[in-house]
Amino acid sequence: MIYQREAMWLGFDSASPGALQIGIGRVCAISGADWSDELSTAPQNYVPLPEQPWLDGINSGSGEIRQFVAVPLGLGATIEGQVTGSEVHRPARRWASARAEG
Repeated sequence: MIYQREAMWLGFDSASPGALQIGIGRVCAISGADWSDELSTAPQNYVPLPEQPWLDGINSGSGEIRQFVAVPLGLGATIEGQVTGSEVHRPARRWASARAEG
Protein backbone atom coordinates (compact mmCIF):
# COMPACT_ATOMS: atom_id res chain seq x y z
CA MET A 1 0.00 0.00 0.00
CA ILE A 2 1.22 3.49 -0.77
CA TYR A 3 -0.02 6.54 1.09
CA GLN A 4 -0.65 10.04 -0.24
CA ARG A 5 2.49 12.17 -0.46
CA GLU A 6 4.66 9.10 0.10
CA ALA A 7 7.83 9.03 -2.02
CA MET A 8 8.47 6.02 -4.22
CA TRP A 9 10.99 4.62 -6.66
CA LEU A 10 10.94 1.97 -9.39
CA GLY A 11 13.58 -0.79 -9.42
CA PHE A 12 14.73 -2.65 -12.53
CA ASP A 13 16.61 -5.88 -13.10
CA SER A 14 17.58 -7.37 -16.43
CA ALA A 15 19.84 -10.26 -17.39
CA SER A 16 20.31 -8.90 -20.92
CA PRO A 17 20.80 -5.42 -22.45
CA GLY A 18 17.70 -3.50 -23.41
CA ALA A 19 15.83 -0.22 -23.25
CA LEU A 20 12.89 0.51 -20.97
CA GLN A 21 10.45 3.39 -21.40
CA ILE A 22 8.45 4.55 -18.38
CA GLY A 23 5.28 6.56 -18.88
CA ILE A 24 3.38 8.46 -16.25
CA GLY A 25 0.00 8.78 -17.93
CA ARG A 26 0.75 10.45 -21.29
CA VAL A 27 4.12 11.79 -20.09
CA CYS A 28 7.55 10.17 -20.49
CA ALA A 29 9.20 9.98 -17.06
CA ILE A 30 12.69 10.10 -18.60
CA SER A 31 12.36 13.15 -20.85
CA GLY A 32 9.33 14.86 -19.30
CA ALA A 33 7.89 15.18 -22.82
CA ASP A 34 4.70 13.72 -24.30
CA TRP A 35 4.68 9.93 -24.54
CA SER A 36 6.01 8.33 -27.74
CA ASP A 37 6.08 4.61 -28.53
CA GLU A 38 9.35 5.11 -30.45
CA LEU A 39 12.75 5.07 -28.74
CA SER A 40 14.57 8.39 -29.00
CA THR A 41 18.05 9.59 -28.10
CA ALA A 42 17.33 13.33 -28.49
CA PRO A 43 15.81 13.71 -26.00
CA GLN A 44 16.46 10.29 -24.51
CA ASN A 45 13.15 8.65 -23.56
CA TYR A 46 14.34 5.33 -22.10
CA VAL A 47 16.63 3.88 -19.46
CA PRO A 48 19.35 1.43 -20.54
CA LEU A 49 19.16 -1.96 -18.87
CA PRO A 50 20.91 -3.38 -16.92
CA GLU A 51 22.99 -0.19 -16.40
CA GLN A 52 20.08 1.79 -14.84
CA PRO A 53 19.00 -0.09 -11.69
CA TRP A 54 16.26 2.35 -10.57
CA LEU A 55 14.30 5.52 -11.27
CA ASP A 56 13.13 7.75 -8.43
CA GLY A 57 11.70 10.74 -10.26
CA ILE A 58 10.64 12.48 -13.43
CA ASN A 59 12.58 14.93 -15.58
CA SER A 60 10.82 18.23 -14.94
CA GLY A 61 12.92 20.13 -17.47
CA SER A 62 15.97 22.37 -17.19
CA GLY A 63 18.01 19.51 -15.75
CA GLU A 64 15.85 19.03 -12.65
CA ILE A 65 14.50 15.71 -11.42
CA ARG A 66 11.41 15.72 -9.21
CA GLN A 67 10.83 12.75 -6.92
CA PHE A 68 7.85 10.47 -7.55
CA VAL A 69 5.20 11.15 -4.90
CA ALA A 70 1.74 9.60 -4.55
CA VAL A 71 -1.09 12.11 -5.02
CA PRO A 72 -4.86 11.71 -5.48
CA LEU A 73 -6.34 11.69 -8.99
CA GLY A 74 -8.69 14.42 -10.15
CA LEU A 75 -7.09 17.39 -8.40
CA GLY A 76 -4.58 18.26 -11.13
CA ALA A 77 -1.68 17.32 -8.85
CA THR A 78 -0.47 14.30 -10.88
CA ILE A 79 2.45 14.63 -13.29
CA GLU A 80 0.10 14.10 -16.22
CA GLY A 81 -2.24 16.79 -14.89
CA GLN A 82 0.57 19.30 -14.43
CA VAL A 83 2.20 18.67 -17.83
CA THR A 84 -0.85 18.14 -20.07
CA GLY A 85 -3.60 19.92 -18.14
CA SER A 86 -5.75 16.78 -17.84
CA GLU A 87 -5.68 13.44 -16.04
CA VAL A 88 -6.82 10.93 -18.64
CA HIS A 89 -4.62 7.89 -18.03
CA ARG A 90 -3.80 6.03 -14.86
CA PRO A 91 -0.32 7.01 -13.58
CA ALA A 92 2.71 4.74 -14.10
CA ARG A 93 0.88 2.46 -16.49
CA ARG A 94 2.83 2.66 -19.69
CA TRP A 95 5.82 0.41 -20.07
CA ALA A 96 7.68 -0.40 -23.25
CA SER A 97 10.86 -2.37 -23.57
CA ALA A 98 13.18 -3.36 -26.38
CA ARG A 99 16.01 -5.87 -26.39
CA ALA A 100 19.35 -4.81 -27.76
CA GLU A 101 20.30 -6.59 -30.97
CA GLY A 102 23.72 -8.06 -31.43
